[in-house]
Amino acid sequence: MREHVTVVPTDRLIRVDGIPLRFDFAAPGSLRALQWHGGSGHMEWTDDLNHPLTSVDYAQDVAPFVELWEAEKARLEAEAQRPPTLEEAKAAKLAEINAVADKAIATLTATYPDREIATFDKQEAEARAYAADPTAATPLLSALSQARGMELPELVRRVIAKADAFAVVCGSIIGQRQALEDRLDACETLEDVEALTVAITMPGEEAEA
Repeated sequence: MREHVTVVPTDRLIRVDGIPLRFDFAAPGSLRALQWHGGSGHMEWTDDLNHPLTSVDYAQDVAPFVELWEAEKARLEAEAQRPPTLEEAKAAKLAEINAVADKAIATLTATYPDREIATFDKQEAEARAYAADPTAATPLLSALSQARGMELPELVRRVIAKADAFAVVCGSIIGQRQALEDRLDACETLEDVEALTVAITMPGEEAEA
C-alpha cells in the first residue's frame, strides 16, 4: 500500500509518493480528483459529494491508479535506457553542432548592446552607399560621426572594415559548421556519430597555437 496518491484526471496527473507523472489514463468521467494519504483519503466528484476512502477501499479505488502509475514509470525508465536510434543520435549531434556555432558567432558581438547590434545592417548599408557615392544620404552614420567627433569618411572606413572582418569570421564559423554537418550526414552507425568531435576554431587560433 502506497502512502501518498493523488489523481487529477483532467490534468492527466497521477502522483505517487511525491513522484508526479503526466500521461493519458482511463478514469471515471465525473472523477475530479482522488487524494490518499497515510491510510485514508477521499474521492472528489463533479456530480456528487466527496466519498471518503479507508484502507478497505484501497484495493478497489486507489490501487488501480497506482498500477497505472507504476506501468508508466517502468515504460519511461525503459525508454531512458534504450540506446538511441541512428536518426535520434544524428539529431542530437546536429543540435550540438548548431549550439557550438551559435556560441562562436555570439562572441563576436558580446560587447555590444542588442539595440546597437540591430543597427549594424543599416550602418553597413549607409557606409557602402557613401563609399560608392559621397552624396548618398547617411542619416545614421552622420549622427554617429557627429556624436563621436569623427569625420564621416573615417567612420565609413571603419564600419566597412568591421563589416568585412565580421563577414570573414562568420564565414569561417558557418563553413566549419556546414563541414561538420556534412560529416554527420555521412555517418552510418552510432559509433560514427559518437566519434564525431564537435569543435569550431576561430580564424587565427590555429596559427597562434
